[in-house]
Amino acid sequence: MAEPLNDRFGIFQKLGFYSAINLKKILLKNTSILDIETDKKSVLNFACITKIN
Repeated sequence: MAEPLNDRFGIFQKLGFYSAINLKKILLKNTSILDIETDKKSVLNFACITKIN
């Protein structure tokens, strides 16, 4: 977290990144909710590309 948040609110947490598999699950759920056609291979590819760590 940013230092000002730590100082002002006393929040001391480390944020983690989603794994590619978890990103895939999130993307598949949201594409289903939004009624967007996609395939699992493309979603996994996108999840791997956008993964930061």
